[in-house]
Amino acid sequence: MIYLLDYKAPNTVATGVAYAIVIFYSWLLPWKHSTIVFGVFCSFLLIISYQTGAQGGVERNTAILNVVFSIIAIWSCALVVLIGRKSLDSIEKAKVNLAKQVEIRTRDLKYSEQRLKESEQIYRNLYEHGNEMFFSLDAKNYSVIKCNETLTNWFGIEKDQILGQPISILFDQKNADLIINNISNPESSSIELQLHIKNHQGEARDVAFHFNSILTELDSYYMCSLTDISQQIEDARKIQLQNELLVNKNAELEQFAYVASHDLQEPLRTASSFIGLVLEKYSDGLDENGKAFLHRIVGANKRMKNLIQSILDYSRIGKNTQITEIDLNKIINEILMDFHSVISESDAEVNVHQLPKIKGSYNEIRILFQNLISNALKFKSDNRPVKIEISSEIQDRNFFIHVKDNGIGVEPQFKKRIFLIFQRLHTRDEYEGTGIGLAQVNKIAQFHEGSVKLETALGKGSTFSLQLPISRLVN
Repeated sequence: MIYLLDYKAPNTVATGVAYAIVIFYSWLLPWKHSTIVFGVFCSFLLIISYQTGAQGGVERNTAILNVVFSIIAIWSCALVVLIGRKSLDSIEKAKVNLAKQVEIRTRDLKYSEQRLKESEQIYRNLYEHGNEMFFSLDAKNYSVIKCNETLTNWFGIEKDQILGQPISILFDQKNADLIINNISNPESSSIELQLHIKNHQGEARDVAFHFNSILTELDSYYMCSLTDISQQIEDARKIQLQNELLVNKNAELEQFAYVASHDLQEPLRTASSFIGLVLEKYSDGLDENGKAFLHRIVGANKRMKNLIQSILDYSRIGKNTQITEIDLNKIINEILMDFHSVISESDAEVNVHQLPKIKGSYNEIRILFQNLISNALKFKSDNRPVKIEISSEIQDRNFFIHVKDNGIGVEPQFKKRIFLIFQRLHTRDEYEGTGIGLAQVNKIAQFHEGSVKLETALGKGSTFSLQLPISRLVN
């Protein structure tokens, strides 16, 4: 219709502008490129209309201007439609994205709300039915404004009978005054208050009282808790009794050590003196068996004296000791000098690595390594020369000093037994000793906050490892 109108109209009239109506109408069509198609089609019809009705002269020039003007109008409208459709598409996409965001946020809010309800339920259950008794006091008159079921169950009072009542409904006047004085003192919030309370059935309990101040313009109260510490107090009482028993036992051991050092050694000295006199004055009147019996008595007397002295040394470990800086290299060298003749006779090879300085008791650490080195030289194999290696290493928060030998070793089932006092794995005829040396080693290690471990293989040798905390090292 527009084409016919344009075709019939004079060339001096820009009827082609009416094609803009078609361009605007293309907005309503669902095709993606409908506006461009209609623009091209309308421009094509406009040009055909001009060609078929073209004339010369001024009319021709006017017709050309009208065509140009109409085409500009058509594509200006097309541009407006395209921009409008693009904006509309952007708005639609934004609406879709917004709807998705709203859906996601709604789902997240529902999930968060559900989690909040679950957390609130868990908190409520913990508050109401936990092991601790909770209650809140009004900051003005110290009346009970809130409490949990654990408290009401133990005190045997209904919650509605407690709320709004003064604190004395739960505690006797002495404890009530202590609580009020405690919460009214700003500096006491970090102090634990121990109370001995009773419920209405007469059951007693030791509790620790804690509180937090909730003081705001809208609300002011104290949130309080009572923690049952009856078992802890009972355990502390038992530990105190055990400590007292240990103190008494230690006193008895010290008394025994005194007796052993004086009363037991005196008869031995007397017996030794008389046996010496008998051998000196009456040896001519004794046959060989008599002399042998006396020599056995002298030997037994000497062993008894050494045993008593070992017991005394064992009982004195950890007593009246002075902690100093100890150069382990110096101690080992001194011990090796003491064993020089034994090392030479057995053709032993002793390798000592660089050792650290530690904090400890000089005499006791010396006894410890003296016993370990002595055992390494004593319990040697008959099939190979003695080899001893002394080294150290750091592992985690501990350091170790190893004394390794290639001696006879220890059977696995005796690895712990050898550290007990008077426990011997060999007869006295095989190896001399009192059976106290390794017990001393173990006790000295424990006194220095450490321990002694044994790695051994029967017939191949042993490694004794002294483990001490790294805090014992001297930087």
